[in-house]
Amino acid sequence: MAANLTLPDAGEFAFEDIPPAIAQLAGLQTALSARLIIERQDPVPEEEDVILDVEETAALLKISKQWLYMKSKNLPFTRRIGNRLRFSKRGALAYRDKRR
Repeated sequence: MAANLTLPDAGEFAFEDIPPAIAQLAGLQTALSARLIIERQDPVPEEEDVILDVEETAALLKISKQWLYMKSKNLPFTRRIGNRLRFSKRGALAYRDKRR
């Protein structure tokens, strides 16, 4: 749509058409204002995930390393890198928050 909109002159409206025209314009103004606010906002950058080792994850979750080793196969945030166990920090935090 062009920047210069052609709108009718106020004198072109019949008297009884003025209230509904004002209501429609108010609705359009609200919708366009909301769009300006939403589209001007910068997207929130998603935090990068950090890979933790067993000690770091156990400390974060306040659990023992032994428990973490025993349950690692069933934890959704476990990552195997070679023969080492690693854990997604974002996943571990989500797990912790869900358990509270």
